[in-house]
Amino acid sequence: MSNRSPGSPRAIRVFIVDPHPLVREGLRALLEAEPDLTTAGVAGSLVETVEGLATTGADVVITDLHLDAAASGLDLARELVGRNGNPGVLVYSVHDDLLWAERALRAGARGFVRTTEPVATILEAIRTVAVGRTWVSPAVATRVLQGVGGQRVAGGSPIDQLSDREVEVFGLIGRGYGTRDIASRLSLSMKTVATYRAHIKRKLVLGSATDLLRHAIAWAGSGLVDGRGSSPVAPVS
Repeated sequence: MSNRSPGSPRAIRVFIVDPHPLVREGLRALLEAEPDLTTAGVAGSLVETVEGLATTGADVVITDLHLDAAASGLDLARELVGRNGNPGVLVYSVHDDLLWAERALRAGARGFVRTTEPVATILEAIRTVAVGRTWVSPAVATRVLQGVGGQRVAGGSPIDQLSDREVEVFGLIGRGYGTRDIASRLSLSMKTVATYRAHIKRKLVLGSATDLLRHAIAWAGSGLVDGRGSSPVAPVS
């Protein structure tokens, strides 16, 4: 039950998108405990979200970066950009990742937050997005906003060539996951994961599966994955 009292200003309506029912209900309980926040609806996929918003509307959509094999939180942000009554999209992920934060904003989201942040920080992010402002953690704000403004460092990173899904696969390879495990985590077939691996090797000019693994491990430990800085895929001796 909400803590709002009669006559109080209209609460910020938040639509929750996450493939896991337990997470959705946890977020709902968190929001309903706040006097100025309320849950507009919940969904587990892009399609369910679009259908739900058509009925309920919302001020903010908070979505997991990883939804299902068909779409991601970034796809959802792109889908909602330009719609009438367009809600602000706040993407969240367990990864404190400069690359994902930048991609989220480029996709049309107004914010990116880690699930490991304190509850107060996540609530601050929701309230910030609700008033039309952009929210990213101080650790990544300068680099992300410069990237969105087109002020990229000359040359950039080879990782920029990869699609969102290819970056997911590349990161999981670097964390030690095999094809079967990646397919399970991303709800993909093993054949599809193999295709992504081939695309990554081609785009990064890697000759073998061993080269792919070594470079993925190097990238996973470079600092780009955990937000400490930017690093291209460097040669591994």
